Amino acid sequence: MVAIATGWFRNLPRRERDAWGLVFAVFAADVALTYAGLRLGLAEGNPLMAYAIGVGGILTLVFAKTIVLVVAGLVRYRRPEDGTAIALGVAIPWLLAVAINAIVIA
Repeated sequence: MVAIATGWFRNLPRRERDAWGLVFAVFAADVALTYAGLRLGLAEGNPLMAYAIGVGGILTLVFAKTIVLVVAGLVRYRRPEDGTAIALGVAIPWLLAVAINAIVIA
């Protein structure tokens, strides 16, 4: 299964591959920094996610972000010519959240 996913990823144009790589890196950073902030006693800024995390824990955030990735992947499947824009449309807001989390935690 990993070989299939890896092969698919390697066959993307370089710019799009880099954009999706950024998405996955920012996904991990956002979850890690959100978790760290919550452990330090900080509050989640998104009221809906604050409630969801309060009910289901940090895995709820992972689940919500995974849904976003699945939807983005389906949109990319239907519109491959827009793959880089789709990836950046996911990565940029998450990158801003990571930057804000890093500043608040620091």
